[in-house]
Order: sequence, then C-alpha cells, then structure tokens
Amino acid sequence: MSPVACDREPPAASGREVADAPPGSPTEVELLIARMEQLVRGNTHGGVCGLEIRIDSGGVVLDGRCRTYYCKQLAQHAVMSLAPRRPLVNLIEVR
Repeated sequence: MSPVACDREPPAASGREVADAPPGSPTEVELLIARMEQLVRGNTHGGVCGLEIRIDSGGVVLDGRCRTYYCKQLAQHAVMSLAPRRPLVNLIEVR
C-alpha cells in the first residue's frame, strides 16, 4: 500500500537546543512537539495526514488520519519513545 498523500507538511525541526536559542525562539515543549512530528512522519513514511500533536497538563494528544491501524500504532510508538512517562491519547482516525 502506498503512503497517504497529505496536502501540506510543516517544515522539519531545526534541531536547535533550548540553551542556545535566542529570545523569542521555540520553547522546550515546542521543540519536543517538532521532534515528535518529525519522528512520526519518518516512522509512518508520511502516512498520517493532518498530524497534530499537543502537549498539555494531561499528557500528549495525537490527532490526524491514516489508512491503517498499523500506521496509527507506529505513530503512537514514535511519540512514546520521546515521552515515555507522559500519558498519551491517540485520536488518529483510521479511514
């Protein structure tokens, strides 16, 4: 099965660390979300369309759509590898 073609993808994370970031640059949470998005896109070969990752006091929330439950599971495991102690809610819809 070929990967799902998504309308648009956000730019990849720059890889900068918070310590050397100038004022007005991304926060630690924003950098973590960018790393998560990059890892999910890589592990699923772009298979999650409309990928949205949020982190709040309740944990990590994944949202978007994909074609298979396997792709949904790959996305979840990618995020869990970067935030293993945070609760995770996977709202990715399989269509």
